[in-house]
Amino acid sequence: MNADVSVGAAVRGFAFACCLVPAAALAGEPGFVGVVLYDNAAEGVARDVFAPDTAKIVLEADLQDVPTGARLSGVWIATSTQVAPPDYEIDRTTLQAGLLSNHVKFALNRPDAGWPSGQYRVELWIDDRLVETVPFTIAK
Repeated sequence: MNADVSVGAAVRGFAFACCLVPAAALAGEPGFVGVVLYDNAAEGVARDVFAPDTAKIVLEADLQDVPTGARLSGVWIATSTQVAPPDYEIDRTTLQAGLLSNHVKFALNRPDAGWPSGQYRVELWIDDRLVETVPFTIAK
């Protein structure tokens, strides 16, 4: 599988300047907000059901109270399909949050034979803590 990932200071195409706040001054628990799954960057239409011929599935989210240096991971998992064992890890991408990181994007390309029908999920981790699970389905 080929996974794409990005993290940066752009929010929906607009760059901005921000005041730097020490990690100790962060107010809340680190997390992801505005999580969306989609299959076409041009449309950006959120969905949770995809066709087997979907070329790429993309997950985007904003970061909330994530300190600089935190490890951000997106783990793509086949929860239940007829071709892989239960909870099979397809791919994992880990990156480090930067000073002005406030957005993350993970993407996974279609397998050569197409996506097997079934249940999937993307796990979002910050350091060694599972923060969010985003389920989706591949169906004809």
